[in-house]
Amino acid sequence: MKEEWELSVSLEEEEDEWVVETEVSNPTSEDLVLTFPTSERIRVQLLNSKGAEIYNSSADKVFAQVIEDVLVEANTSASWTEHISAHEVKEDIDTLKVTVTATHWNGEEIPEAERALRMDWPDDFQ
Repeated sequence: MKEEWELSVSLEEEEDEWVVETEVSNPTSEDLVLTFPTSERIRVQLLNSKGAEIYNSSADKVFAQVIEDVLVEANTSASWTEHISAHEVKEDIDTLKVTVTATHWNGEEIPEAERALRMDWPDDFQ
């Protein structure tokens, strides 16, 4: 993970949906500019125990193809939320993967591995 930013994900269950909150924090004294190639900000994927994708928040969606910069000022954060209907997922979930879709940080390319966070799916959410 880039030392200049922190990526965190929280997961909550609300009635018939799961709420995934993704936050990019900038703990430094300098502003952070994230460059996104489309209007998509985060991609949420649910994987089964074999690592196969059973849900992708980007599937069947079209995103505006515009380069946009998001400013995360020093010592602040930016967050994005994804709501997933529990009725959409018919298989057991093993892993939650969230990827921030920014491709550059202050003009420097960010490898995908540094933009993604994986976490085990809570057993009590099945």
